[in-house]
Amino acid sequence: MTEEFEFSQDFVKPQADRRQLIRELMRNSVVNSRQIVPGGGVEELQLIVLPITHIIYNADNVRIRDKVLTEFEIENTDTEKFDQQFYSKRENFETQKFIHSILSELAHDPNADIYTRLKQTQLQRDPILIDTNGVIVDGNRRMSSIRELYTESPSEFPEFNEIECVVIPRADRQNNKEYEHQIHFADTLQLEYTWLNKALEAQRLEAQGKDRDEIRRQLQLTSLSAVDKLLITAKGMQRYNKVKAGFDPEHVNNNYVDLGQYGNEQSFIEIGKVMDKDIPAADKRQQTLLQSIVHFVVQKDSRAIGGRAFNMNQANRAHKLFDWYKRAIGVENATRANQKLKDFGKCEVFDDLRGTIQEMNRKRLQDERQETEDEQQSQTKSKTEDALDALEAINVNSGTTRKTHLRNIKRNLDRIDRETKRIREDLDSQEENLS
Repeated sequence: MTEEFEFSQDFVKPQADRRQLIRELMRNSVVNSRQIVPGGGVEELQLIVLPITHIIYNADNVRIRDKVLTEFEIENTDTEKFDQQFYSKRENFETQKFIHSILSELAHDPNADIYTRLKQTQLQRDPILIDTNGVIVDGNRRMSSIRELYTESPSEFPEFNEIECVVIPRADRQNNKEYEHQIHFADTLQLEYTWLNKALEAQRLEAQGKDRDEIRRQLQLTSLSAVDKLLITAKGMQRYNKVKAGFDPEHVNNNYVDLGQYGNEQSFIEIGKVMDKDIPAADKRQQTLLQSIVHFVVQKDSRAIGGRAFNMNQANRAHKLFDWYKRAIGVENATRANQKLKDFGKCEVFDDLRGTIQEMNRKRLQDERQETEDEQQSQTKSKTEDALDALEAINVNSGTTRKTHLRNIKRNLDRIDRETKRIREDLDSQEENLS
């Protein structure tokens, strides 16, 4: 939000007033505008010119979901709690002011700087899409910039006192949501939804009973696997957020802004994959606890294990984490190690967390080196067997009569003798070192 701008009470007219004016303008309007509608079609919707005072921001906007959840500490995005604590207050002045502050920040994003474009052109390029209650369905960021520019300098931006709006002929929350999803990519200045907000929205739709194909359609995803990825990401994020509360003394409940930071997505995917596995619940808790602590340590100290958390947290080897943990703390008994793990999951001393994770990483590297050596030795053994098979298959009496052929074969056999001698000497040396 620009420093000069002060969000005004005038921008939150009562719903009845907004609705009455919109209906009057619609009755007198003979102008239509083509609009993409849910399902991918196009229809003619009425175009009206509405004062900027008779429009409110969409409290259901996917783009701001992470910041809303963070600010209001919504405990569970899969329940109606979100609706009750935020959406139901959408008409409140403080709610609209809060939404404006978020939208203003997004409108200045360098990847889609709507504010600067509007300031330069002094023109509204595209109509705002609203419902009959004056709730913005598409164009929230544009609206925030228009309000700021007009309020700061009415003489410079007189055209922004009123704004062209295309009206969806009814006010329905679910219908509005489908319009928002459908036209998200239509505007070249659309700011891409963050991976976090996409995941939260997919999770919300699933909680409403939408199947994977419907989620794919509404979010305009290219495949069902993309839906699965979002749902797994959300599941992993929720698990991490819950676990982190146990060991991080600075934990802020549901700080989705921080959860959405760079470097988190892949770890949440790996945690989510484990949560989605068909394994005992106790194993899930054990593995995801360790995955979460590993990720936390690496995020707080990127050099802690000399690489990314992904190096340890891959779902396909998460089952090894407990073994590395046991060896790191020097406890072989699984029951006793599990007891210590419970305490470890509540440890608030970062140096202790980091030290244990570093030792786990050393055990991981030892195992990987051993696996590499075993694989190399297995390959060597396999090659000697292949060589033996090839030699045993040779029949020099198969009709070779040319002296040049015989001499070449003998030379190759001499080379085989030399290589065999070299290999034997290397093996003898290794045996001596091992004894």
